[in-house]
Amino acid sequence: PALTRAHLWTLMRSLFFCLAALAPASAWQNGRIAGRATTHPKFRGNARFAANEKAEGEGRSALVLGWFDAKENELELVKKIYKKRGYGDVTVAPSLIASVAKPRGWYRTVKEMSAQPEHPFSRKYDVVHVMSGGFLNLYLQLLGGARMDFDTLVLDSTPILPRPSSFTRFARAYMATMPAPFSLVPKLVPLWLHLGFVTLRWSFASAYVFVRYALSKVGAKLLAGKSPTAGALAGPLQIGSMAPKAVLGSYSHVVANCVETVFGGRPAGFRAIFVTNAADPYLKYRDVQDVMAKAKELGCVVQEVPVKTDHVKAVFRKPAAIFGSIDGNLPELAAAAAAAPAKASNPAATDPALVEALKERSKPPPEAAPKVPKPEAEAAPDPEK
Repeated sequence: PALTRAHLWTLMRSLFFCLAALAPASAWQNGRIAGRATTHPKFRGNARFAANEKAEGEGRSALVLGWFDAKENELELVKKIYKKRGYGDVTVAPSLIASVAKPRGWYRTVKEMSAQPEHPFSRKYDVVHVMSGGFLNLYLQLLGGARMDFDTLVLDSTPILPRPSSFTRFARAYMATMPAPFSLVPKLVPLWLHLGFVTLRWSFASAYVFVRYALSKVGAKLLAGKSPTAGALAGPLQIGSMAPKAVLGSYSHVVANCVETVFGGRPAGFRAIFVTNAADPYLKYRDVQDVMAKAKELGCVVQEVPVKTDHVKAVFRKPAAIFGSIDGNLPELAAAAAAAPAKASNPAATDPALVEALKERSKPPPEAAPKVPKPEAEAAPDPEK
């Protein structure tokens, strides 16, 4: 009787996520789990999100990978904010907890994406905006074969790195905002115990991934040169090859591979804009600083945008700070694109069209030529004088 409506709603959501974790992937693809059509382009349940929305308007393009547990109406609001800023081609997609928040989900997501004949995100974008768990979503999409061509990446309230300590911190901050009894977990359960529990779960999940990896590796050798599906195993094999160390609780190699995949091999002048709040309880600011330093080492133009807003709320409350950074500093970036050496690992780095486009965007508007006063006509000489 003491339970309120909010408590009942929280318990129902928790039960939903427990059942969703046990459901087969086919149920997600058919859009049956959520009780409505799912919003990710890879799920067949919603053709409206699967279709490219270029027809809605002209202008720049953007891909927004949302945060954990983002609702459809919230993502639609982000899309409207981008459209008000002149982006006529905007694609939004959620970051599903079952796919992004655990090793088994990583392997399953990459395998499903690799098996598709054409990745839904393989195209050109002017801006890719990842929010919170969207950073890991982007990592998995790239491993799954997405050939995205973009020169600006906005990292909003992220990166949340693929390791137990980062997810434990995120989970404790999230539960602290929930009603009782979930809000009591970070108060009653010490951090070391919570981290040990998450690490143990991830170790069992990594062991499962390793077994799948071993079987897939044997299958790849048998199918080499005989089946078009053999090449689709590259992404899952890359995830599986990192599983043995993860079983022992070491995830440094997974973090390094994630950062290298997202920031490595980018064209000259590639921008990484970090929207940060040093007091954000969902992630460790030291991790953000380490990733920014690594992105600089990989040749990215890194810019930090400090904000005072809560987690993932800057785009709603301080959109000018984000879009001002996206549209600013163009002359400096054009000079960097022209002067920086091209990376051999990415053929797009030698594309002269990109350099010329940045130069054109960096040109100041033409000023009107100053008006020079016309000299007055001299009077004709008087013949009498």
